[in-house]
Amino acid sequence: MQETLVVSSRGQITLPAVLRKRFGIKSGDVLILEDRGNEIVLKPGVALEIQYYSDEQIAEWDAADLLSDRERARILDKFKGLWCVHEPAGKNFRYSDPDGGQFSRSSLNPA
Repeated sequence: MQETLVVSSRGQITLPAVLRKRFGIKSGDVLILEDRGNEIVLKPGVALEIQYYSDEQIAEWDAADLLSDRERARILDKFKGLWCVHEPAGKNFRYSDPDGGQFSRSSLNPA
């Protein structure tokens, strides 16, 4: 589809109703304009509200998220008996089995 648009003295254009409807563009919506050399491309965009938090607010949330020793123990008890991965060492990982034994990936697949 090709349309001829007239630019107003304030630099404004009116998008044809058929295109606004097709792309769901309503009054007040945000469009992204791309300069592609000899072309101008308009795409529907999204405006997001960004919130900034102070170091004090973040510290309060971190403190509120800390687990008590009792809560930590309860969670760890819940996961006893499951296989778990420990600190990565390069591309090799150490694993522990339910009995507390440890082995590495390299010990499973010797090269």
